[in-house]
Amino acid sequence: MLSSKRPQGLGTSGRNVMANVFLVDDHPDVREVMGHLLELHGHRVEVITSAEKALERLQTEVPDVVIADNRLPGLSGLDLLKQ
Repeated sequence: MLSSKRPQGLGTSGRNVMANVFLVDDHPDVREVMGHLLELHGHRVEVITSAEKALERLQTEVPDVVIADNRLPGLSGLDLLKQ
């Protein structure tokens, strides 16, 4: 399982982190696969399960990149990115 409790500056490969990424998706399989691929390429990934939770998280941290599913329940990914 992906975790946001990784030391700053290191991806799972031990390389320097290229980008801090918020991955917002309600499907566990998508989160797992995309998160793993991003981490393999040196990115720090925080998985978030809804746009509403992402908005809360954005109050305390601004990532380099937000990748959001457009068809999230409730607030859509596109609406999240507009905010």
